[in-house]
Amino acid sequence: MYAAKQRGNGASQRFLPSMQAKAYSRLILETALRHALEHKEFALTYQPKMDLRRRQISGVKALLRWKHPELGVVMPLDFLPVLEQSTLMLPVGAWVLSTAVAQARGWLDQGLPLTVTVHLSPRQFFHRDIVPSLAATLEQAGVPGRCIEIEINEAMLIDRNQQAEEILGQFRQMGVRVAISDFGTGYASLNYLRRYAVDVVKIDKSLVDDLVRGEAMVAAIIDMAHGLNMRVIAAGVETGEQLARLSAMGCDEAFGFCLSPPVAADEVGALLAGRQQRVLLTS
Repeated sequence: MYAAKQRGNGASQRFLPSMQAKAYSRLILETALRHALEHKEFALTYQPKMDLRRRQISGVKALLRWKHPELGVVMPLDFLPVLEQSTLMLPVGAWVLSTAVAQARGWLDQGLPLTVTVHLSPRQFFHRDIVPSLAATLEQAGVPGRCIEIEINEAMLIDRNQQAEEILGQFRQMGVRVAISDFGTGYASLNYLRRYAVDVVKIDKSLVDDLVRGEAMVAAIIDMAHGLNMRVIAAGVETGEQLARLSAMGCDEAFGFCLSPPVAADEVGALLAGRQQRVLLTS
């Protein structure tokens, strides 16, 4: 049934034994994720973002990790698809948001006004309590909205677009920045960017990887976003050549392993203090 639904309305699907094995594996993983939430096995790491004009860390992106007691650190690709399709996404997403906001407060107390980017899944973004929940989290931690950037996928601009427009507008009223990820790989157009309250456009890693052949497209995205008073950030920058090309094209920010891998919260402070010399600070 679920396989048929994924293929679209009116589709049919013949049952295969492999489907039962897949469903059983998913059930086991979902049970393990529930155990992980109850036993506080989730953790956040933070990948620094660099302002390409000032050559300074401008913020960080919060990334979810699962510290399994037997398997070690489990990366998101191995569990996030199941998590996002389950009801666990709401409590786990709420934990991610509150933890990231609390960390933003900690950095503010250290005199480090960093912008923390948190990605929201469709299930979390369209939940009826997302706006009051975010407002309460910010108020409780004493964190101004400008310190938080909410990131959503490009496709979410198209699905349930009126509701998305209302939610993004309320985020903007709180001072929270909004970023659109994976731009250039889906169906969002200039009209969508003009319609919604968007502050940042994130160029997808696939376009950065193919920068030699796709430079014209990346340059067009940058020019279009700047024409709408939006900032542009490049994801997954892995080489100095990519960084130099993006900087020459006027890209505002970038992040990736060329600059810094995801690090623990205390290491972000060390980077800003200059105690660790990385490509991020010397490129």
